[in-house]
Amino acid sequence: MTVVRNGTIVAEIYPNPHYPPDTLHVIHSATKSIVSALIGIAIDRRLIDSVDVALFEFFPDREIAAIDDGKQALRLRDLLSMQSGLHSRDSYLYGYEGLLALQQSDDWVKFALELPLAAEPGTRFDYSNIATFLLGAVLARATNTDVLDFAREALFEPLGIQDVRWEWTKGKVPIAWARMWLKPDDLAKIGLLYLQKGQWDGQQIIPAKWIEDSLSPHAFPKNAVHILNPDRSRNRELTTRNWVGQQFFRAFNDGYGYQWWLDRDGTFAAFGTNGQFLIVSPEHNLIFVVTAKCRGLAQFGPAKLFRKYVIPAVQSDASLPEDEAAQRELSALAVSPMPERAVHASAPVPDDARSVSGKTFAMESNPYNTNNICLDFDADGTVVEISYTAREDWSVRYEVGLDGVYRRTENETGAYFAVGRWVGENTLRVELEIVGYTTFDSWGFTFDGDTLIVSESTVTGDYTYKGEPATATTPAPAEGPSTRNEPKPN
Repeated sequence: MTVVRNGTIVAEIYPNPHYPPDTLHVIHSATKSIVSALIGIAIDRRLIDSVDVALFEFFPDREIAAIDDGKQALRLRDLLSMQSGLHSRDSYLYGYEGLLALQQSDDWVKFALELPLAAEPGTRFDYSNIATFLLGAVLARATNTDVLDFAREALFEPLGIQDVRWEWTKGKVPIAWARMWLKPDDLAKIGLLYLQKGQWDGQQIIPAKWIEDSLSPHAFPKNAVHILNPDRSRNRELTTRNWVGQQFFRAFNDGYGYQWWLDRDGTFAAFGTNGQFLIVSPEHNLIFVVTAKCRGLAQFGPAKLFRKYVIPAVQSDASLPEDEAAQRELSALAVSPMPERAVHASAPVPDDARSVSGKTFAMESNPYNTNNICLDFDADGTVVEISYTAREDWSVRYEVGLDGVYRRTENETGAYFAVGRWVGENTLRVELEIVGYTTFDSWGFTFDGDTLIVSESTVTGDYTYKGEPATATTPAPAEGPSTRNEPKPN
């Protein structure tokens, strides 16, 4: 948690001992607000004419099926305000069904452009990850360069943001709806830039008019609660549930600008699933950043912290006397010590598991294309190394402590903490935390002769699939510590 008042950091708290200060953290859908900023900069540089340009003008060379007059009318402003009209079914309201289908397609841009319409563009708010993905594809076309390079030159470097990670599709298009990693303090800089109406050290980074337009309501989520079935008929049960959520639980829901959530009191926010928040209060010249690992309604907890504790702590617009005792107390909370872990003797590795130790398993089809799984147990059964591939070219490899002690595995893209234990006769349960990621993943590996049964619990649901030992022609996991982060959608 980071609190910035009048341009100064007044509090930083890192309660997770596995997540030290000055570490990148995934910001999930808060990425969308940064994509909006990049669109505004591209318009200012005349790389894009305006928000009224039709989407399909950027893809004249694409052979896209079923482009009727309605889809021809789809403009950038419709994508920015989540009023694309596309029947994408790709948010948590739909179990990320459309997003998983996009990621399993051969051509993500083509898949997105060929989505059918559920409403006339500009008329229906429907939160869509694919809509923002298309904005990323537009940026790739408009800038004719690597979008991250453009972001660094146009936005991050002027703010002194040096360390950024952003994941990409195989087609060199950014996963614009999410998958950006920043340090919390650097995310706060984005909020400060918007507070200062796009200015930074005397330089106009983002046009002030774009800031104003982005933070003006173009849609009203509370009035758009209908959830549609695949055939585009209304799902009454989910619609009712969504109405309740939008009215009573969803934070910063009074309006939606250009990829920013708005509150009627002028507060605005970038929000990512599992509790990633950049909250800005112009009235109090205040910024609140939270990175978290929350699920369900708990992911809106940072908004409650902001209302209940941070805002009431504002006492004056002038300097307050120093309070050394309070400062010592705050400093003590800044970083949590690593907790003591109980150590126990490792249980014997079952014969079925020992017999396939070090073998690679070819897995049947599953939502994340997880494959080439290999579990390699050490001699005394205190550690197992797990490796697998996923998606197009992702390789994962980490150690798991089987003696009650988390093992930390350093990789090029971060660090993994994992611990496991035997449950039942032949089942290994693994609890995994990726430093800077937003879930505590849970895996089950059941050994049944030459069959490996995997149960995976993720933010999108629980999945079970099985596999058999790979043949000699099956590609093995990549060698070395080239771990990529888990391919979870936003």
